[in-house]
Amino acid sequence: FAPAVPAAVRPDPLAPFEGRTIAGVSDLSVDEQLFMYAKTRILKEALRRGESVEDFRLDNPAMAIYLLFMAPSMHSKASFLRAAQFHRVKVNDFDAETSSFNKKETITDCVKMLSGYSYGSTIFVIRSALEGTCVWLKEALGAHVRAMGLPAPAFLNAGDGGHSHPIHEFVDVFCFLEQLRWRREAIHLALVGDLFHSRTVRSKAEGLRVFKEVRVDLVA
Repeated sequence: FAPAVPAAVRPDPLAPFEGRTIAGVSDLSVDEQLFMYAKTRILKEALRRGESVEDFRLDNPAMAIYLLFMAPSMHSKASFLRAAQFHRVKVNDFDAETSSFNKKETITDCVKMLSGYSYGSTIFVIRSALEGTCVWLKEALGAHVRAMGLPAPAFLNAGDGGHSHPIHEFVDVFCFLEQLRWRREAIHLALVGDLFHSRTVRSKAEGLRVFKEVRVDLVA
């Protein structure tokens, strides 16, 4: 797992990352996840050495990112906001507490409205207490954007109830790989807490597939 991206972990050119909805870890194949970790390693090393990282930025003023956090969060929202700022794209921190949700507008209607505000691609980062929100929105918005002649929006799951938090899991696995000096032969870890209601456990079951041998101690 070298800093350069080996051919074996390059994603299929017919399945690019742009425009993809990530509702769960398995929405990216293992090879695509390895590609992402390798590129992230290169980016982190460049930042550490003070080198230019312009090639890593989207730098697309036509792209819009909406942060729709309908469940409490602080660290996740701050991380996504910082990422959007790094990429120099338009970002809107949608305040659910003072929004039209209080007028009984559904999240589907809200996203339909917001998807028409951008003349470029749109990404919705969704945090919700309802499981499966991103999957539902992807399906519900399909016919709408086609009828309106709009690009299909992408949805990133920032936590949906007890189901999944794939972006958090990607960060966890990257940290595991760093600690293991990029060796993927085996990993042994413990999960502690209320595991029955934990979306972390469900995400781990998918994210740890990048390792060849996995041992997990469950402490609940």
